[in-house]
Amino acid sequence: MQILVLGGTRVVGRHLVQAALARGHAVTLFNRGRTDDALFPEAEHLHGDRDGHLEALDGRHWDAVVDTCGYVPRVVRQSVDRLRGSVGRYLFVSTISVYEDLPDPGADEDAPLRTLDDPTVQTVTGENATVVRPGMVVGPHDHTDRYTYWLVRVRQGGAVLVPGVPERPVQRIDARDLGAFMVHLLERDTPGVFQAVGPDHRWTSRDVMDVCEFALDVGRAVAGGLTFRPALDTARDTLRWRGDVALEDLAVGLAPAREAALLAEAGV
Repeated sequence: MQILVLGGTRVVGRHLVQAALARGHAVTLFNRGRTDDALFPEAEHLHGDRDGHLEALDGRHWDAVVDTCGYVPRVVRQSVDRLRGSVGRYLFVSTISVYEDLPDPGADEDAPLRTLDDPTVQTVTGENATVVRPGMVVGPHDHTDRYTYWLVRVRQGGAVLVPGVPERPVQRIDARDLGAFMVHLLERDTPGVFQAVGPDHRWTSRDVMDVCEFALDVGRAVAGGLTFRPALDTARDTLRWRGDVALEDLAVGLAPAREAALLAEAGV
């Protein structure tokens, strides 16, 4: 397949591109060229800006496009309009944050969605549209450190202030599994909306049978395993990637003094 990726150098796009190349697909990256532009020399690189400077996409055709970095409806609409007639399938990477309330494990894609105050917002739908709504995306090359911080902090030892409550588990997915799953959807030219969460929580989405087939097909070729990898494998690989980084060098996280004060306040 000829696959166009909008973005392609950060965590989700990076692992998607790796999975696509591993499957033998031809990949074109379109981005501003500001982040790891030397990545993937075997792929084609086009530079521009999705907010008003999409000229590099004109006169081309791809079997599919994957939109990994659409945050504002107006900007996404520009890409959709520009690529109409130039791509066979448009796969948009959304988020579980579109739901009215964070869904409990077992909720499916028909759970109520949030609404925006702006009545002019347009919805992108159609037979050529595929929407993937990941849970918390984690794993190597996650520049946000929102997951990595906890691994590094726990590795230090001692009492750790952790977020959340047991009744509200976080539905995570390894970015490598997410990338492989999306390539699978493109290969099957699959329309629709799909939740994407890891195996450690109940998954009763309507695509569960498709995932079973994915485990036998794509999983061995791309991930080297049967299906989405266990949480401990993700944690181990993420720490190996981050190395012996200090807490203060992470992008996010509690300052040690603040954590100590909160633990003391809680009587720990």
